[in-house]
Amino acid sequence: MSECLCPKTTGLSLGILFAIIHGVAAIGISLGAMKYVEKLHFITIQHAVQPFSIWTFLTGLILAFMAGFIVGFIFTKLYNYFSCCQREVPKTRTKKARR
Repeated sequence: MSECLCPKTTGLSLGILFAIIHGVAAIGISLGAMKYVEKLHFITIQHAVQPFSIWTFLTGLILAFMAGFIVGFIFTKLYNYFSCCQREVPKTRTKKARR
């Protein structure tokens, strides 16, 4: 199979995934999920959660999306470079191949 991946589509998909994961994690941390994570890993950490700010939340989502897009774009470029989609497949000259 010599199909190439589209860098923009992969970048957008990974960017959206990163933004969703970041949003869920930020909301979970603000609701107190860190206590459960600490208990699950047998650790105690002294931390303070700042008050919720919509602008900080949106900035984090935008930065997470940009990071995901860049990672997806670079991954796709590298995948396409190292895969066979860059090499031309020789055409056969038989009658069966022309049908």
